Amino acid sequence: MSIFCVGGVSIFWRQAFFKAQKNCNAQFSVNKNQSDSNKLLLIEFLKKFGLEEFESWRAIKKCPRLLTRQNLKKVEFSTDWFEKNLEFTKPEIKKILHRYPTAFLVNIESVQSRVNWWQTTFCRSKQQMKGLLMKFPGILNFRSIGVGLKLDFYQTEYGCSTEQIERMIQKAPQISGLKIYEHVQPKLSRYEAELKLTKEEMKTVIVRKPELIGLSAKNMWEKIKWLQETFGVPNEEIKQLIIRYPIMFTYSLEENLKPKVAFFLTERKGPPPFSPELLRFPFPRFIKKVGKLF
Repeated sequence: MSIFCVGGVSIFWRQAFFKAQKNCNAQFSVNKNQSDSNKLLLIEFLKKFGLEEFESWRAIKKCPRLLTRQNLKKVEFSTDWFEKNLEFTKPEIKKILHRYPTAFLVNIESVQSRVNWWQTTFCRSKQQMKGLLMKFPGILNFRSIGVGLKLDFYQTEYGCSTEQIERMIQKAPQISGLKIYEHVQPKLSRYEAELKLTKEEMKTVIVRKPELIGLSAKNMWEKIKWLQETFGVPNEEIKQLIIRYPIMFTYSLEENLKPKVAFFLTERKGPPPFSPELLRFPFPRFIKKVGKLF
């Protein structure tokens, strides 16, 4: 084949380029039509669970993978299995779709095996399993073997019993997905070293309030620093606070703890007395308690 060049550009390669571009545009048009069709199918399917169109778009934005035909089938199978085998209602499935739509993208065989593992390991009833999934549907995305190895850490490192680990999971199922040696161990070791917590004391904290395990070290130290600067609380007292009132450290600094101090400064015309009993309450209950005291 002879190749003629015009202005230094091969006519052959120019024609090949335009042909490829045409094919690419045609394929893009087909993919776009398929995507639009999948969107309509998904939105129509989600209506059966009470999702409005804007709520469906929100779920799609969280998880664009929902739009493939294969994944739409997974969602159909999974939601149907949840209704039949775990007796989920449509409003309950709607809540999961709102918060964690990827939970329904797991293969149905994996869903069945993982739910069976969670039920036999941590849940004594179908209702407990439902409660666990409503709290954190993401557990379906975790492999059973990986979760088991991660939870073994609390048994070997802190001597937590099976019953204690079961309670921890029921309170904070999200800890089952945390990376132990990258995040959990360094964080807990730092608390022990800097606050002089013994293993037994650390165990008491994580069993009572396992949500603390999921907090970033930065988040925790910001609260500790704030307590020290605002109230002059020494490290020894911080240690006792974490042991006795771990729930206080799960509250937002900007949206909960600081507004309580601001309330005293504006309403009571002075700094608040340091009272962990008051600070540990959520803000609405805090206002009621303060009102009774003054």
